[in-house]
Amino acid sequence: MVRLRLYLRLLSILPWTTLLAQSRPDPAQVLVQARDRVRNTLRRLPKYTCVQTVDRTYFEPRRQRFPTPSCDSIIGSGEMSRSDARMVATDRIRLDVAVAAGHEIHSWAGASRFDSRRVDEIVERGPIGTGPFGTFLNDIFENEGTEFLHAGDERNLFIYRYRVPREASHYMVGDDGDWSVTGFDGTFEVNPQTFDLQRLTVRTGELPSDTGMCQATTSLDYQQLRIGAGRFLLPRENRLRILYTSACETESRTTYSACREYRGESQVRFDGFEAEAAGSVPAVSHSGAAVEAGISIDVRMLTAIDTDVAAAGDRVLARVASPGVNSRTGRVTVAEGSILQGRITRMEHRLKPSPHFLIVIQFESLEQNGAATPLTATLDRTSRTLSRGERIQMPAAGHNRGALIFPTSKSRYVVPVGYATRWRTVDASVTAR
Repeated sequence: MVRLRLYLRLLSILPWTTLLAQSRPDPAQVLVQARDRVRNTLRRLPKYTCVQTVDRTYFEPRRQRFPTPSCDSIIGSGEMSRSDARMVATDRIRLDVAVAAGHEIHSWAGASRFDSRRVDEIVERGPIGTGPFGTFLNDIFENEGTEFLHAGDERNLFIYRYRVPREASHYMVGDDGDWSVTGFDGTFEVNPQTFDLQRLTVRTGELPSDTGMCQATTSLDYQQLRIGAGRFLLPRENRLRILYTSACETESRTTYSACREYRGESQVRFDGFEAEAAGSVPAVSHSGAAVEAGISIDVRMLTAIDTDVAAAGDRVLARVASPGVNSRTGRVTVAEGSILQGRITRMEHRLKPSPHFLIVIQFESLEQNGAATPLTATLDRTSRTLSRGERIQMPAAGHNRGALIFPTSKSRYVVPVGYATRWRTVDASVTAR
């Protein structure tokens, strides 16, 4: 009690201005603590993997403007441009991402191992970005060229602005391997009590015209997650918005789930970086040569595909409904009841020129007689006769291997278990998708 009285007396003689000053942390010191906390997290972070699901939305102008507005005008219009834009398509992809030593490597979800290709080579179409798992944080908080400014308080959080000039930046944008370095700026929010980073925005400057883009903006929300024996700052969600020189734009929302530490047995190389990596699905052990070309196979789906949740990257199974016979030799090459394994490689909802869902499936292996054999197949579009006057839906160019098109004005479509298609095996050198 004596100590309590003395403490209260001490408080009573301190000026209120002093008490208020002591109760409000110094923004500069909070920034230092937050920076050190981010650095410590990045250095202690174990090797881990997450599932990332990316929902992308595509917009185009309601009215074409001539001449096309400049990037200055497109960027300056900001969110107001949305009132002049209409949604023309959506798609969804699902990937596994592994992180080690600040590097990201990817594969389709549930693959037996991570891919040696860049993510933009795996996901061949549409916007895709990397950086949420440390690259942005490194380039901001480990970069002597970064400039910081305290921008005020909001919702009991300290807000800071930052700028990374082009000459100090490692942020690259581009397409088809043609990359350009860009400077960037943005804001971030810090809890002044815990020094935890809550939210980060990353905005490029005006991009080179040869990229076809005017500006890219990324917003990241962070959370504390348990990985292995510790808790670490990891992204919960990020949004990527790209404005194009055509006045079109895209928005990508990426969420992360099933984050866990991994101890893989396989090794991959990614831009000179070696990492142990293993997917969540055991590898299919192939035996013998691939299934010969020219075999017609009647197939029934064993996996329902619900467009509300399905994504490119998801695994699918199907059953062979009748024997696959070599037309030259008469020999049964594919047994009835055999199982086809594959995955969805595109999951799109297109609203133009007429509403339809485009689902591209790629079968990869055939399991029969207790063994799995590599298989490459394309949809056999000669297996049915069109009725007179029936509308023809053409698959996108270059995607006729397994492109299923479902015309509908509804916002959801379910391909049921038992859905029947006919496929023809082809030589593995056939690469059209």
